[in-house]
Amino acid sequence: MKDIPKHLQLFIGVFVVVGLMGGAGWFFSSQQLDKANESKRSIQSKIRGLETSGAYPNAKSLEEIKVNLEQADALAAEVVPVLEETEVLFDEIMVGDKKGLSKDNWKKLLFEKGEQADAKAKEKRVSYAEDFFFGFARYRLESPKNEFTLELGRQMIGLFTLADILIEAGVSEILNFKRVLVESGTAFGDEELKAKVLPGGQGLYYVYPFEIEFIASPQALSKVVNGIAASKLILVSRFVSLKNEIATFPQKNDVTKLNTSQSGDEESDSLLYRQIAGQEKVKARIRVDMIVWKGEQGIEELNARVQEAMQKPKRK
Repeated sequence: MKDIPKHLQLFIGVFVVVGLMGGAGWFFSSQQLDKANESKRSIQSKIRGLETSGAYPNAKSLEEIKVNLEQADALAAEVVPVLEETEVLFDEIMVGDKKGLSKDNWKKLLFEKGEQADAKAKEKRVSYAEDFFFGFARYRLESPKNEFTLELGRQMIGLFTLADILIEAGVSEILNFKRVLVESGTAFGDEELKAKVLPGGQGLYYVYPFEIEFIASPQALSKVVNGIAASKLILVSRFVSLKNEIATFPQKNDVTKLNTSQSGDEESDSLLYRQIAGQEKVKARIRVDMIVWKGEQGIEELNARVQEAMQKPKRK
């Protein structure tokens, strides 16, 4: 932020911190869920060990185990319902037993969402390059393989959600969307994000990284950051890079000399300065992670791993 004038640094710092609090909140919740699962695994392992050895805990120990299990369940109960609510947001990109759309239906949905975004962008006077296609420019002319449509569908939901946030905020121009290539082949232009889609929370969810770049006024940028934090999808702002279009700003005395009223009114001169300052645009680049909950599948996989670990013979 070294290129941003001092009169904007405090303002931008405040709303970026507020926006990033949404991300901090998610990571706190994620850690709570991980803690709950780790606690349950530890307790179950100890019980298994006691049963195997033929030793049993006394009444006090049994009460402690019961309390710990209740606390672990309570922690998980706070987080799981929130995650489950996000599952329905991906229904349109899945068919049958959690499978992706056919390649033709996937591409049809992509173009429908693109047309909707184009219409809204035109209404809100948000511009972008003619070859810009929300991170999926390669699919203007080709179709994905069926084996990749589920992963691509999740990315589609995430990127068009971000597009809607930018357009609703009234940014001046969308420059680029980047995503991880979950499919084979190469990206079109500069759409590839050098990162990986990774599991988190002991395998209970996936993390899909995106990067968005745009030009906006400070007011619109504030709406974008707040919109990401308030999204129905679980979106986490990882970092924000900002560059102001004006690297230096004239001194107040130089600005007030331009006051044609020549009234000599200090209050009028101060108002003029405030109207000029803070109106320049900012080029922003934001790294956003989308959290995709695996639902019952993730819980079943976790329980299976716990049971497998408990049944392994201990080293002597």
